[in-house]
Amino acid sequence: MLIHDAKNTQPITELYVYISVDKNGNEGVCGATLPDLGSVPLVFGYLKTAEAFLSLVNEVVATTGVRVDLVKFTNREVLKSIGGE
Repeated sequence: MLIHDAKNTQPITELYVYISVDKNGNEGVCGATLPDLGSVPLVFGYLKTAEAFLSLVNEVVATTGVRVDLVKFTNREVLKSIGGE
């Protein structure tokens, strides 16, 4: 069962994503395994939250040697709204 209990504080107008870049320039969204959550993509609605994962990302870089960029996306387009009040 999935329960949403995030403390929403404001509209999300930007997304921050850790993206790995290989030697050929190919990119992929980085992920992590977190206790009680399992595997999750490193995608955040706030820069402060993304920066809190920097030490984890540094470990990935040190282990793999792959470059990781923190990228900010700002173009928002609602594709579909599901449920709600």
